[in-house]
Amino acid sequence: ELHKFGFRMNWDPMDPTTTDRTYRYDPGSPARPFKLGVLKNVTEGVDNAVRVNFEKALTVLEEVATIEEVDLADLPYEEITRTILFGAAFVPMNLELAEGLSDRVGAGFGWILVFTYVALHLLIGLAAAALGWTIRRRTAAQLAEIPADETP
Repeated sequence: ELHKFGFRMNWDPMDPTTTDRTYRYDPGSPARPFKLGVLKNVTEGVDNAVRVNFEKALTVLEEVATIEEVDLADLPYEEITRTILFGAAFVPMNLELAEGLSDRVGAGFGWILVFTYVALHLLIGLAAAALGWTIRRRTAAQLAEIPADETP
């Protein structure tokens, strides 16, 4: 019988990346090889039940890991996350639009439009990245020309 933190690996004799050994973790070991970071005030503004369950989970994880509270730099994480999620929600709509246009107009017209749309966005993104890189490089070169005693 395995320890509560032990398990049997799935061994496949044809796969050299698997093993037939049993893995065991001793939670009584003074060394805690795992370190987890938890965002400071991460449960602020959440339902009480969510907070309680989160704290229970942390209590269990403390048996096998060191848990530290961490701060993130002041960046627009919420806006970035919202942008990514809206973009991901937009993809199925584009696919349905392409299929619908192709069915009505024929000849894969909708798919051509979607491909063009995606290609343009990729080109614009690459151009913006290249411009940002150029600005950064030129700014660094200009700052390097300023004598050290004049640097703000």
